[in-house]
Parts: sequence; structure tokens; C-alpha cells
Amino acid sequence: MQCGVKVAQRNVFLWLRAALALARSGRTTESEEIVHHLAAAYPSHTLLNSYWLPTIRAALELNHKNPTKAIELLRTAEPYELGSGKTLYPAHVRGEAYMRLGRGKEAAAEFQKSVNYRGMVQNFLLGH
Repeated sequence: MQCGVKVAQRNVFLWLRAALALARSGRTTESEEIVHHLAAAYPSHTLLNSYWLPTIRAALELNHKNPTKAIELLRTAEPYELGSGKTLYPAHVRGEAYMRLGRGKEAAAEFQKSVNYRGMVQNFLLGH
């Protein structure tokens, strides 16, 4: 990999957060590289492939000005959003996508999840 990423099993979630931060900061190529590597290295990791990678890919789609595709990608994460140890980050990204589409009611419902379940977001990027 160009950015020198070597992913060890114990560091998967560190790399996920790095990929998310890179995606959110507009460093799309580096984020995509990490996402590609993680998907290839852990094809049967449920949480990775059903929750985190779709969320990061959706954030990348927002960078590409494709909110409809972002919403599509996040469908995979919906069943896992309220599970133990989750961050509600998919709901936040989905809310942003709805805002970009001018769908304020749907966006508000997604952002409201962080308020309704504030204990879930803890000290993650959306924590209160």
C-alpha cells in the first residue's frame, strides 16, 4: 500500500477510525486504500463489513458529492446501529447525506438518534 499501512488483527479498529478520519478530512485516496485493504484482509468480519466499511464508504461518497449512493451504502449498517458498542456514526453520515439532498425531515430524524441514544456515542467523534 502506498501509505505504508500494515494492518494487524489487534489494530483493525484503529485503522477503521483512521480511514474514517481521512475520509472526513477529504483525504479520499488514503482512506480508500485502507478500506480496500481491510475488506480484502477480513472478508468475513461482520462488524467491519456491515457497519464500519459501509459508513466509511458513505463518507467517501459524500466527498464525491454522491449523497444518494451514501444513503444506499448505509442500508447495510442500519440493523447494527443500536447494537452494543456502536457509535451511531452511520446515522450521522446518513443525516448529512439527507441534508445534501434537501431532505431536512429525514436528516433531522437521523441526527436525533444521537440525542435519543446519547449514551451510545460516548466519547466517540459525535459524543456529547
